[in-house]
Parts: sequence; C-alpha cells; structure tokens
Amino acid sequence: MTREVYAATPPADIAEKFPCARQIVAIRTTSTQRRPEAKPRKTEVHYYVVTGKPGRRRLSAPKLAAIIRAHWGIENRLHHRLDRTMREDDQKTRSENGAAILSLLRKIALVTIDTLLPKGPKRRYLPEIQAALTARPRRALKLLTARPA
Repeated sequence: MTREVYAATPPADIAEKFPCARQIVAIRTTSTQRRPEAKPRKTEVHYYVVTGKPGRRRLSAPKLAAIIRAHWGIENRLHHRLDRTMREDDQKTRSENGAAILSLLRKIALVTIDTLLPKGPKRRYLPEIQAALTARPRRALKLLTARPA
C-alpha cells in the first residue's frame, strides 16, 4: 500500500465556505495485490480541511499524514472491534437514547475485558471470551466485582 499526501492553501471558494480553513489535504492511497489472481489495484482519495487560528504556521505533509493516521488508528482499534465482535453496525435500536446507551455499554464491556482478563499467549479471542462470559453470568459478575491485585 502506498500513500501520497498533498497539502495546500485552500482556494478562495473553500476559504469562503470555511473561514477557519488553513490548509486542504488530499491523501491518495493505492493498494496493490500480492497475488496475480487477485483483484487489480485500488486507488482511493480522501480529502481533509485543516482549521486553525489565523497566523498559525502550516503543517508539513508528513506531519499531517501522521495526524490523520493516528486518527484512523482509533477507528481501527475501537470501532472496528465493536463492529466485528459486537456487530454494532447491525444494531437496530430506535429509541431516543437507546443506541447511545447500548454503544456505551459495548465500549465498557471491551475495556473491562481488556483490563481485567490476563493477557498472554493463552488468552482467547474476544468472541470466545464473550461467549464464555455470556454462558456463565456469575463468572462475569465475579470478574466485575473482583478487587484489583
């Protein structure tokens, strides 16, 4: 995978719509397949508007790339896990605050599992841990009420 980062001063039409815009950024990501029988190369372009106070210095393209990668790291570490292991995107909660409350409870469950269960080579995958705790709710409660060592 290759990434190309382009940063520039916003043109007048963007500066009118976004008065706090200091830079615009385009990141072109090209993924290549390792196997010849796989799908051909795929190119995506993502655009960003960097805002800030007037007179502040502009960030370099490598610095902007690092900031954007850090942001997507959060997406990959938390939201991807929520969707893959807890199927958060498939939830159909329609009440006023229900979706937000259930999302918060899922995040608490992930953090609880990550912090309270021992890490190491024998640790099972998250879906297996969830299934085991669901099948044994008393163990889950014991885990939650245990005092840290």
